Amino acid sequence: MNHNLPIKQGLYKPSMEKDNCGVGAVALLKGKSNHEAVMNALDILKNLSHRGSLGLDEASGDGSGIMTDLPYDFHKAMFEENGLDLPEAGKYAVGMLFLPRDPSSRLFCEGAFERVAREEGFEVLLWRDVPQKRAVCGKLAAATRPDIVQVFIKPAADDVCENTLLIIRKRMQAFISGSDVPYTEKFYICSLSFNTIVYKGLVPGRLLGEFYTDLEDKGYKARVAVVHERYSTNTFPSWELAQPFRLVAHNGEINTVSGNVNWMKAREGVMTSKILGGRLKDVLPVIEPGGSDSACFDNALEFFIANGHGPAKALSMMIPRAWDGNPELGESEKSFYAYFGRFMEPWDGPASIVSYDGRHLCAVRDKNGLRPLRYDIDKSGMLVMASESGVVEDRDELKEKGGLSPGDVICFDLQSGNFSDGKATLKRLSAEHDYGKWINENRLELKNLRAPCNEMPLSESEKERKLVLCGYNAVELSEGLPAMADFGKEAIVSMGLDRALPALSAENHLIFDYFKHRFAQVTNPPMDPIREKMYTSLKQIIGFPGKRADKIEVNREMPFVELEIPVLDNEEMSGLKQLDNENFRAVTVPMLFPADGADNRLEKALEELLQSCESCVDKGYNLLVLSDRRVDPLYAPIPSLLALGALHNHLVETKKRTKVEIIVETAEVRDVSQTALLLGYGAKAVNPWFAIELVKQRAEKSGKSDKEAIGNFKKAMASGILKIIAKMGITTLQAYQGAKLFETVGLSEEFVSRYFEGTPGCLGGIDIGILQMETLKRHSDAYGRKKDVDEKTVEPIKPALYSGTNVKRLGKASATGDYALYKSMSDEIEEKTWSIRSLLEIVGDESRDEDCVETKESVLRRFSASAMSYGAISPEAHVAISGAMNRLGAISNSGEGGEKDDTRKKSEKSGSRQIASGRFGVDVTYLADCREIEIKVAQGAKPGEGGHLPPEKVTDEIARVRNASPGISLISPPPHHDIYSIEDLAQLIHDLRQVNPSADIAVKLVASAGIGTVAAGVAKAGADRILISGGNGGTGAAPLSSTRSAGIPWEVGLSEVHQTLLLNDLRHCVELRVDGKLLTGRDVVKAAMLGAESYGFATALLIAMGCRMCRKCQANVCPAGIATQDVELRKRFKGSSGHVERYMEFVARETIEILEANGFASLDEIIG
Repeated sequence: MNHNLPIKQGLYKPSMEKDNCGVGAVALLKGKSNHEAVMNALDILKNLSHRGSLGLDEASGDGSGIMTDLPYDFHKAMFEENGLDLPEAGKYAVGMLFLPRDPSSRLFCEGAFERVAREEGFEVLLWRDVPQKRAVCGKLAAATRPDIVQVFIKPAADDVCENTLLIIRKRMQAFISGSDVPYTEKFYICSLSFNTIVYKGLVPGRLLGEFYTDLEDKGYKARVAVVHERYSTNTFPSWELAQPFRLVAHNGEINTVSGNVNWMKAREGVMTSKILGGRLKDVLPVIEPGGSDSACFDNALEFFIANGHGPAKALSMMIPRAWDGNPELGESEKSFYAYFGRFMEPWDGPASIVSYDGRHLCAVRDKNGLRPLRYDIDKSGMLVMASESGVVEDRDELKEKGGLSPGDVICFDLQSGNFSDGKATLKRLSAEHDYGKWINENRLELKNLRAPCNEMPLSESEKERKLVLCGYNAVELSEGLPAMADFGKEAIVSMGLDRALPALSAENHLIFDYFKHRFAQVTNPPMDPIREKMYTSLKQIIGFPGKRADKIEVNREMPFVELEIPVLDNEEMSGLKQLDNENFRAVTVPMLFPADGADNRLEKALEELLQSCESCVDKGYNLLVLSDRRVDPLYAPIPSLLALGALHNHLVETKKRTKVEIIVETAEVRDVSQTALLLGYGAKAVNPWFAIELVKQRAEKSGKSDKEAIGNFKKAMASGILKIIAKMGITTLQAYQGAKLFETVGLSEEFVSRYFEGTPGCLGGIDIGILQMETLKRHSDAYGRKKDVDEKTVEPIKPALYSGTNVKRLGKASATGDYALYKSMSDEIEEKTWSIRSLLEIVGDESRDEDCVETKESVLRRFSASAMSYGAISPEAHVAISGAMNRLGAISNSGEGGEKDDTRKKSEKSGSRQIASGRFGVDVTYLADCREIEIKVAQGAKPGEGGHLPPEKVTDEIARVRNASPGISLISPPPHHDIYSIEDLAQLIHDLRQVNPSADIAVKLVASAGIGTVAAGVAKAGADRILISGGNGGTGAAPLSSTRSAGIPWEVGLSEVHQTLLLNDLRHCVELRVDGKLLTGRDVVKAAMLGAESYGFATALLIAMGCRMCRKCQANVCPAGIATQDVELRKRFKGSSGHVERYMEFVARETIEILEANGFASLDEIIG
């Protein structure tokens, strides 16, 4: 089911669609149903219209809807008009259906529904075309509008429940999706229930009642009404994706949905249900394919309710509050969450959800409280709940009001009339069973399972062979591991990633290098793992979670091992490998393939590994350890990530995944990023056994004990993993495990689809054959030598762009005005194959005889100096850049640290002022005195993280400008704490326009899969300009794993944004700017052809002023006086505005020459 979204085309992927919304509900706690409740709910939609979205076709909107009780009096009157008798309330059900407009296809769907209903014991009473005022529809809505009908059915027996209706719906959807009748993709069941009905569609909320005339009929009465207004980040909304769904109205985004869906699919192989019995198979799959994150959540909630879990309990299971370190919760409440944490991972992400099943009106707010939900109750007993207060006017005096706290579940029971707030609901749920007793009786601690590692110690020569086999580089050995072992922190590096993409590199690469971590931006925020530590957890549970979907199994013995962090030392690994009892049976499976060089050896060995592991599961082993310890001269290691990804996929498909835990014991892993990849593709824990041996070796040199060094290493790993999962707005490792929140650069689509299903990617190419070749090359280098391997075989990283020669050339050319020298550098770079743009050839039309109308001045106006803060670089360098760009008619960005306005001439002030998450130095004066205000959502050096200025750089002057204290490290939080959604971004843009009406508003994003979707939302939020930064970073200091493993090339991001905006008919609304290692005129021309109108430079400007690329910007020891605040070092600064001006003029001149040589009249002609 594709919900009528455009098909995958170019770089647009319909799977990346997102939405943010407003929700609301009205409930009459006293008395009977009335029409006023419905009209008040419709008023909520009108007053939440700013939370919905309108595209260019403003009458269509992004979708809205209302869910109410079945209006019995309204239906009875309608039946009487048709000469029919309506069964009493509760004895009939109504389906609200979208059907194809093609008559024959509609008839086919209706006939199929009647057949399935009869087979399940129902009689069809009436088909009704729902009255609509179609003139209300916009062009998009009218073009895609389905036939909207209601079907009334009654059961032959009195004991039929909602579950039978669920079976009818599931059977219908399976039958229709399997048919080849044209247009049946339009078939959709909005609701089918004895209790509730959903009216929804591609109509702005303010017009919903006008479109569906039923809703304004005074005979339409309800006691509860739930409403939803959709803000689709992208502008491909559809009738089906409008909300409410069958149970929920959801504002927010489920970040972990891919993992939730996979794990739910895996559970289907072991789940049993006494309630559903033999009909369980008829409601599978639990999650219907092709749905949005909200639809998937609705499916899962529906399944748990069908299995006897009340809505409040089910919501608490799916969206638990932060409980582990929460001092406000008692032990019984923590035990409640701990118990269900074993059964299911959280559905994590910013969310406020309202749910209604005909009896219980419930609501839940995510554990971080990122989506507001407020309620009040007036003296008449009317409860109003919404994303905002004051959405219903002319109320009686209020007797109670409040808002849901993070993690709260509130519940109103229509049958009993009871209303329980978050505390009361949790108290009731946690008291239903003695969860604490079960936890205490079944929990095993890892420290009690440790066992001496019985592996033979590695000789020095064997360690050196492992270094080569595992592809260690000099930076990892000299900076990465020492920082972790000595200080318990990741190494910090500067100047981004300047090396060829792995797929284009002549160097040998591990499979990890082809993956990038995804991160949240705009539509939902990354989390702050430092300030919001209480909400985070790295705990993992090893143990069977149980089979019963409908029973709390607190009377059954099911021991489990609790891991505080997912990184195991060698003794912990040894202990787990030795488990062999009635509850835990561990088996070690070698990840090896013959190193004889024969074709397809790796692929065949991988298939054998899958069969071997499945056989072990069938024999009752429930702990698989994938190990590469037995590598020798005859056998090479199967790449651990490949083995894990293939096995996880295989066991999910065979529905055996939840029968077994997988731990990876590998020599390859030594950093945070690699560990997170293994966890993200399904590993419960990782034992980086060889890295731990190196850490012990490091301990000898640093004078630390093995225990202390290993403890530091594990601490660094833990904090790094937490940082990575927080980038996606996820707070618990349980939610991140198996969620596959990555993207690939350079792996073939077929390979990814086979072994890493669901992972987006770009720049295909590398397949399993090439991985075998690269693995065997490392194996040959390690074991094929006659003499021992020495440390000289560990090669340094070779820069692809800023080599020592190029740095000298650019610096000298800018100092002397030597265009020929600059051009020689540019030509040499063009000959290298290191980036996506280096694969692109400019193809012009030499037969054209038009003159190029571009001038140096017109090209320079498109240039910008990208953000480098006053603090990260010296005052002298900052002023030189801004002064140069102003004189050239270009623009310079201040960076996030404010600007020293009181001593700068107007000609030296930055034309663009940046607002970052820390808001350092931001005030009205700062914002009012500029031509552009840039909202930094992410930066290429470390997307998903905030800026970091080390304490050595926070001088008295820098602290004054930033409104901070000197000598204190300044760390911006990962999110803007006033941008938790696209609506919040729109609000900030609006507010900034009030401060400076003449300034353009720009939003800075980092290239990643789905950035086109995000950019469409940014355009709809009112931005004038969108900056797409490449993921290879710039001058910013960043953890080693962030620089290497997050963000993709700007060429892909820019192309996706351009294509998606064109599909949306939004391209003309915004200007696109790009930056990320731009250096030459060829870069400018290629960026223009891919869709950019303006172009940002950063690192190159520093080199033009004398930067030597020492890559120690974070240490405040820059020998060129550029990236330092040290007074003595600043005296060494020899650069000037003139250096920057000459370099920029070189780039403009080369740009014009390329246009002329290829027959192009202007940059405008080639943009996009």
